[in-house]
Order: sequence, then structure tokens, then C-alpha cells
Amino acid sequence: MSHNSTLAVTQLKQLIHYHLDNESPDNANFLAGRLIAIDPRNPDSSHLLALTNYRLRRFKAAYDCSQKNGASGRHLGCAYVLALACQELGKHNEGISALEKARSLWQGRNHWGLLARTFSCATRRADRDQQASIRNPQPDIHRMPLL
Repeated sequence: MSHNSTLAVTQLKQLIHYHLDNESPDNANFLAGRLIAIDPRNPDSSHLLALTNYRLRRFKAAYDCSQKNGASGRHLGCAYVLALACQELGKHNEGISALEKARSLWQGRNHWGLLARTFSCATRRADRDQQASIRNPQPDIHRMPLL
């Protein structure tokens, strides 16, 4: 791939993400089609086209775009969009199979433990505040906001 086409691919990916973030899936789908034309072998291009089709509620097209890289478990994004499309099309076992094959790509990357510790600290803090208000049922008038 030449330097100019690399720049075009990078720019198209940024534009696709911009349009997806700003709820303009038609524009994102158009740009994803152009991206596939420039870089057809890249699984990221297939993922973006499948994602834009899914956002446009074109579930069969999303299924077809993500089938090659998603069903084999080679690309996590394709596997995820494939599973979503399979859920909408009623092909539940195929979607589950795609996610299971891609398990090695996402298994070590979950941060729920950190999130659980954050919630437990917040819960302990809320419990401590509640216990303090039980011990002292009269509110501090100087701390109450004026309306």
C-alpha cells in the first residue's frame, strides 16, 4: 500500500468513527464502503462496514460483512458485530460460537475487578455517611444549602 493510500485509510477511519459518534450512520456507511474499496483485506475495514450496517438495522448485511473474520475468531470487533447480527437474525448458536472462538482476544482484558473495588469503596463511604446520620439525627443547620 502506498503512502497516499495509507493516509486515505487513516482519514477514512477517523471520519467513519466521527460519523458513528455523531449519529450519522448513513455517511459512515458510505465512507466504510469506500474504505473497503481501498483496503479490502484489512479486518478493521470489514468491522467498520459491518458496524455501520448494523447501526442502520441492516442485520443481514452486517452478518455478511463480519462473517469472514468474525466466525473464525480472528477479529474481536467482527466477532462482536457478528454476534449482534446473529441475535437479531435468530442464529444464536452461531453468534455464541463466534464469541467463544474470539475468547482469547478478550479474556485477559476485563477490568471488572477494578470496577467492583471502586463500587465497594463508594458503598462503604455511603454506609459510613448513613451511619453518621443515624448517630446524629439532627442535621447541621449551618451545612444546609439556602434555597
